[in-house]
Amino acid sequence: MTLCIAVKYHGPTNYKGSRFTATVAWGQDKIRATVSRNYETDLQANELNAVNKALNKLNDDLPTISRPWIVQPCGGHPITGESIFRAYQN
Repeated sequence: MTLCIAVKYHGPTNYKGSRFTATVAWGQDKIRATVSRNYETDLQANELNAVNKALNKLNDDLPTISRPWIVQPCGGHPITGESIFRAYQN
């Protein structure tokens, strides 16, 4: 099973700090996870943190597939600019 995960950066507002949102399309549903930006790590580490949180939510919703995921970056979306990751199971 292979999943495509889109990660979007949200800049700070007057009320919220910078954050990353990872979205996994699962059938007709979408699972989203948001994490605050950690300024002590680089951009890709923050994105991977959001991806891992989304995969954990997916595993909680569907416990039959809760095996370790292997995550690889796949580049950026040409229109939206979101970072795209591929997650698959061994």
